[in-house]
Parts: sequence; structure tokens; C-alpha cells
Amino acid sequence: MKICSKCKVPKELTDFHVDRVKKNGRCSSCKVCSKERASKFYHNHRIACDNYTYSYYIKKLYGITLEEKNDMFLKQGNCCGACGSKNIGNIQRTRWCIDHDHKTGLVRGVLCYHCNAALGQVKDDISTLKKLIEYLERHDATKAKMALEPRN
Repeated sequence: MKICSKCKVPKELTDFHVDRVKKNGRCSSCKVCSKERASKFYHNHRIACDNYTYSYYIKKLYGITLEEKNDMFLKQGNCCGACGSKNIGNIQRTRWCIDHDHKTGLVRGVLCYHCNAALGQVKDDISTLKKLIEYLERHDATKAKMALEPRN
């Protein structure tokens, strides 16, 4: 048995997280109190926590810092590097996408959700993109000579 330093309730050792630094090998506060403390901290520091997590994520995944991404986005004119849109493109997303070459891993730019998804769907294949452009040009409704007859 051990008494939690926060709630002062005696609890089983399994109710405390492992901490190899401590003499008894367990944290001083119980798991419930530790979770509450972490939850309060995250609530009070949400933006900082999210930025820290995101900064770690992009550094590990793409090898760039959040500042480098922001500088890249600024040099693009604060818009999508492909289509020029000022809109992220997806209401559920809060961050612009980092585009990278899947073969080399090098970052190419910052894109809106739609451009990033489009490149992902064609697997960054230029010949597929050219074929898609040709397809759209062949089926452009403004240039189509075939008139649709109204249905009866």
C-alpha cells in the first residue's frame, strides 16, 4: 500500500505509475491524480502542446522544423504551392499539408488538402497527371460539340 501525494488516499502499488528514479519504484501520485493533472495541463496549454507535438512530428517525418515550414509557406505567398488557394481545403484540417517527394524524402512545398490528396492519388506520377489533363481537355463541356437533347 502507498498513499497518493495528491488525494491522500491509500492505494495498491499497481495504482501508481512506474518510476525507476524513485526509491520504491513508483510515482508519488496515483494514476487517477496523474491523469487529472495531465488533463488540466493540456487544457490550459493546448495550443503549446499541439504545436510541440506537431513540431516533433514534422521534424521526425520530414526533417524540417515548424519555423522552416512557416517560412516556406510565407515564401509561397501564404497560399497553396500548387493551386494558389488561400483555403486549407478541408474544414476538419487546421494545418496546411507538407508535400514531399516519396522517393527522396525531400520537402517540395506546402499544399492545400485537395492538391496534396490529388498528388497522393496519382502517386506523384507526372505521366498520369498529363493523361488526366488530356482527359479533362477532351471532355471539357464548354468545348463539347455534342448538344444534349432535353429528356421527355
